[in-house]
Amino acid sequence: MSHADQWNSPIYALPCPECGKVSHKSFLQLETEDRLPCDHCPVSINVADYYGSAELYAIAVSLGSPNVILRERKKSK
Repeated sequence: MSHADQWNSPIYALPCPECGKVSHKSFLQLETEDRLPCDHCPVSINVADYYGSAELYAIAVSLGSPNVILRERKKSK
């Protein structure tokens, strides 16, 4: 797998709070979008409810980018 593919591969689980099924998203989707659609129902999932900055940073390090600067995000209430 090429380096670019690692960032774009939909391998990170994002559970839906509505239907309970799991969608798979790429690191770039998780980092650049605040909300992502469930692959199984019409719900929009708040990424920060499942992936905080520490988790996203750990993924970036595992992908070979320990100096990445992540954007600030807000959890839903």
